[in-house]
Amino acid sequence: MNAFFPMLFSMISMKNIVDCAEVISMNEPIPLICSVRSNIIETVHRVSAVVFKGNELILSIGDPDVIVPLRSVGKPFMLTPILCECEKAGIRLSDAQICIMASSHNGEKRHRDIIESILLLSNSTANDMNCGTHMPYYQWLIPEYINGDEGQKQLYHNCSGKHAGMLLIGELMSVDRDRYWLPEHPIQQRITSSVREMLQIGENDYFHIAIDGCGSPTYCITLSKLAAAYCDIWYNKAMNPVTDAVMKEPFFIAGSNRIDTVIIDKLKFFAKSGTDGLFCISCPKQQIGIALKVESGNDDVSESAIVEILNALGLLDDYSRNVLDEYWHLKIYTTTGIAIGEYRPIREVF
Repeated sequence: MNAFFPMLFSMISMKNIVDCAEVISMNEPIPLICSVRSNIIETVHRVSAVVFKGNELILSIGDPDVIVPLRSVGKPFMLTPILCECEKAGIRLSDAQICIMASSHNGEKRHRDIIESILLLSNSTANDMNCGTHMPYYQWLIPEYINGDEGQKQLYHNCSGKHAGMLLIGELMSVDRDRYWLPEHPIQQRITSSVREMLQIGENDYFHIAIDGCGSPTYCITLSKLAAAYCDIWYNKAMNPVTDAVMKEPFFIAGSNRIDTVIIDKLKFFAKSGTDGLFCISCPKQQIGIALKVESGNDDVSESAIVEILNALGLLDDYSRNVLDEYWHLKIYTTTGIAIGEYRPIREVF
C-alpha cells in the first residue's frame, strides 16, 4: 500500500488528473498525512477521497463507498425548504443570514449578531435553540464566552445558525416548535425530504438518519454520493441562493483564521468542513467536486489533506499554495504556544 502512494502522485504529476479519463482507485484508506513532532513521525493518518468532474468519477483513493455521517458538510443542503418558506412569506434573507445557517462558525460577534437577526424573524431567543453550548474554537473568544450572559451562550455554538434556521421554518410553517430537533418532528420531516432531493438519493442509494452533535438529525450516505453532490451543487438551481450567499459572505461560513473562509475568499471554491475528518470542495470553473474523509476523524488532518488533494489535482498555483500553506503544514503547538511539529503530506518524507 505504501509503495503505491508515491506512484499515485507520480502519475498525477506526469499528467494532470483533472484531464485524465482513467480512474485511479484503491480499496481501503491510504496513508496520506503524518504528524511530525520534533522531526519524528508520530502518527500516520489514512484518508479516503473521491473526485468527480461533471458526471465522471476521475479519482478514487481509499474506499469510495465508506458510509459517512454528513455532519456539517450536509448543512448547505438543508436550507432549501427554509428559503422556500421565506419566499412564500415575503421575507428576503440577506446573504449573511443564509450563509450563517449553513455554517460551522467561530462564534464571533458578527456571527452572533446575524443569528440573533434570524431569531428575531421567528419570534425566538437564543434559549429556544436546542444546540446546547461549547467553548469557542479560539482562545481569544473564551473569556468573552465565560463572562457573557448565560442566556446568550447558545449563540457561540458552531451549529447555532442551523438551529436558528430550523426555528424560523417552524414559525413560517405554523407548527408547534416544541422538540423541533427530533427526526419525527414536521420541521425535520420537511428538511429530510428536501435533503434527499438535493442529494439526489435514489431508491437503491444508501441513506440513513443519525443524530448530529448538536442534537438534530444528520444524514449518512456514501463518500462517493457526497462528492457527486458537491460537484452538482452549482448546477442545481434550488441551491443557487445558498452558493451565491456563501461566495459573497465567506466570513459567515466559518470565520477568522478558518480554512473554509480562506478557500472561498481567496480561491473562489465552495468549501465546507465537517467534524470527524470530513471536508468537501466544489470548484465551479473546473466542474470539480471533492469529498474527503480522514479515517482517524482528526479535523486538523482533514485541512492538510484537502490542500494536498487540491495540489495533486493541479488546482493550486503558487499564490494558492502560499495562501494555504499554514493549513497544508499545520503547526503542532505545546500548551504554552511553542511550535514543536506539524502535519505534513506523507509523500514528503519518503
